[in-house]
Amino acid sequence: MENLNNVIRKEGTLRGLLFGGILLVVNILLVYCTAYWVSSPLVYFFISFIGTYVIQLGLTLFLTSKLRKKIGGYWSLKQAATGIFFILLFTYLISTGGRWLYFKLIDPPAMEAANTNSVNIRRGALEFAHRPQKDIDTTIAEMQKSIEQGKVFTIGKTIQDFVISIILLFAVALILGALYKREGAVNKA
Repeated sequence: MENLNNVIRKEGTLRGLLFGGILLVVNILLVYCTAYWVSSPLVYFFISFIGTYVIQLGLTLFLTSKLRKKIGGYWSLKQAATGIFFILLFTYLISTGGRWLYFKLIDPPAMEAANTNSVNIRRGALEFAHRPQKDIDTTIAEMQKSIEQGKVFTIGKTIQDFVISIILLFAVALILGALYKREGAVNKA
């Protein structure tokens, strides 16, 4: 029988690759929806919320439960955090790397259209809320600046973003590990 910690890493990796692929497809669909379909701030918020938070959280919890069940239903905090971290790490690598490659090499105009439409939707929402024109102009300028900064690729920025993401993924894995740990008499070490 394989070492339980190795099984947790291997199964976490496999689930992370699956989750990353699903999330990549969801993210590509979200960009296309934003670019070519959505014009209402309410619809934009709803689709973004569902795609960004509900699907990600739901799949994370589902895959974590399945991983715990796969190894017998019992694991320590360290094992839970390790398994969840592997799920999240490989999800991040596949979805982020795949999205970057897709919209840099295959269909850059879709991302540009999504960014433009996001700015227009935000402007419409601010105007609907009767915000002063100065606030609208400031918010839109900040959005456009952020979009432009996102287009610039530097190795230093990429490494910085990666390190920050790994730290955040580890923190989330620890929190979920604490929630999902279930130590049994069989697994006490």
